[in-house]
Amino acid sequence: MSGFHAAVNSDSCNGCGVCAEERCPVGAIALQDDIAVVTPAKCIGCGLCVTACPTEALSLIRREPPPEIPATAQEMGMKVLTEKGKLEAFMLASKR
Repeated sequence: MSGFHAAVNSDSCNGCGVCAEERCPVGAIALQDDIAVVTPAKCIGCGLCVTACPTEALSLIRREPPPEIPATAQEMGMKVLTEKGKLEAFMLASKR
């Protein structure tokens, strides 16, 4: 997850669905009443939706509070495994 997430200017959105149906790799965008709606907790901040929006209704905005940045690669690996629910399996496999 990056320090940014997508946001929609609903006045500019024409409801084409390119962002939700073709670009978002994590399903963080849905169409509601023909307007794109972003779920910030799901958004990884990659910006693929922003670059594909024909009306420029999407932009990236800074997360508040910003995500904590791990101090080491090992901490980052542990954080990723924990978020994916795979830490326990990893720990068991590394004891073999």
